[in-house]
Amino acid sequence: MRHLTFYSMVTALTLLLTACGPQIKTQYDYTPPASSEGMQCLSSCQAASTQCQADLEYRKGQCRADAEREAEFEFRQRQVNYQIAVGRSQVDPVKYPLPDRPQKPYVSTYHCDNMSNTCEAQYRTCYRSCGGQIQERQVCVANCE
Repeated sequence: MRHLTFYSMVTALTLLLTACGPQIKTQYDYTPPASSEGMQCLSSCQAASTQCQADLEYRKGQCRADAEREAEFEFRQRQVNYQIAVGRSQVDPVKYPLPDRPQKPYVSTYHCDNMSNTCEAQYRTCYRSCGGQIQERQVCVANCE
């Protein structure tokens, strides 16, 4: 039992220390293409990026709506089961005690809000294909020393 407690403490301490480390973010410096054709090409990149973002927001909204529908369905099932249990309880309250009223389930939309976003990477690829240059650099944004 002592070993379990020791290992639990070591694991917790390790997680705590790694959570406090510096947070690094990649920043991009864009240099547009020199030609007018390249600049026109960039406008199509921007339009594609805008559409990509709109599609992503639509998918997130659909995901949230699906999660809400699933939670509502689950709640209705709980209500049906509750009504059945109430009926049994009325027949034999000793054998079937009255259950607690059903609660609405928690609706998690975390997975919806964290859908993979490839729009920025697609924009950078398009930008480069139009003749633009992109310099990447790592920047500490939190817990920097």
